[in-house]
Amino acid sequence: MTPPDPTWRVVTSSVRGRSHALHDRPNQDAFGAIQTAAGDLPVIAAVADGHGDALYFRSGVGAELAVSAALEALQQVVASGSRAPDARIARAVVGAWRRKVSAHMASVPFKEDEIRRALAQTRGPPADFSDDPFLAYGSTVVAAILTAPWSYYFQVGDGDILVVDPSGRTSRQFPPAEDYDGDATLSLCLPNAELGAQTRWLDHTACPTPEMILLCTDGYAKSFKSEADFLQLGPDYVALFQRLGVEGVAQELPRYLSYATENGSGDDITVAIVTRDPAKAPASASASASASGVNETEVRSRASGRAPGRASPRDGLDT
Repeated sequence: MTPPDPTWRVVTSSVRGRSHALHDRPNQDAFGAIQTAAGDLPVIAAVADGHGDALYFRSGVGAELAVSAALEALQQVVASGSRAPDARIARAVVGAWRRKVSAHMASVPFKEDEIRRALAQTRGPPADFSDDPFLAYGSTVVAAILTAPWSYYFQVGDGDILVVDPSGRTSRQFPPAEDYDGDATLSLCLPNAELGAQTRWLDHTACPTPEMILLCTDGYAKSFKSEADFLQLGPDYVALFQRLGVEGVAQELPRYLSYATENGSGDDITVAIVTRDPAKAPASASASASASGVNETEVRSRASGRAPGRASPRDGLDT
């Protein structure tokens, strides 16, 4: 008799960036997830990063709507039971976001003082919001679906998706985003944003089901000096879950992220982690890390970006 699948859990946290606090701006990130009450697969998770420039004066709302749009569209992918074309999924996510933004604008119309303040404070060129109202809600979005036979990864703009396999090997699903224009990034608010979407399907008959998937906004990666340092988060978090349990990591996560923004990027940092519950999962190759001499203090320090040589103190980088 085949044993039941281990329970899957989602742990999320979002912290206000150091630079946002310094300039009295709110946290403009958002996150969300959908999973069954029993914690079984499938699981869908998403994070979004509202743009920080004053021109995007409703980007915090835009990020919330981006997460809602991604979860809605990816839920339809799961319900269909078949692999949909990437372009169709991208159009569904972007289309859902634009509909939600339009509905928000209809219920909360722009005020003249909002627009005046945005144009006065922007670091970029002026904009005509009557011609391009979606600009005010500019946001990125990063999302993933995990099912038993396959997983799917979706991204518009910057941010990261780390996938950890059962051996502890961690891979970045998409290369780090290059600046679109200065500090700017590809965005849901751009015309034909769906054309800039990055997507990937992984067939779990050809590769193992991930041990963990970590989604994060770009403020986390920018708190580390190198790609290798950032990728070390994968096995470090697996070890933390094994040592502290899901509830323990959930309790500590805001502290890790707060330290990372304070001593690293200065940006808002948001994380959604889809993980096997180590209390219910069978031992795997990566599970042996918890008994192989891993230094708990060192692992916790790396997760918060404070191991020697890892955090790179910088002025607030804000997309």
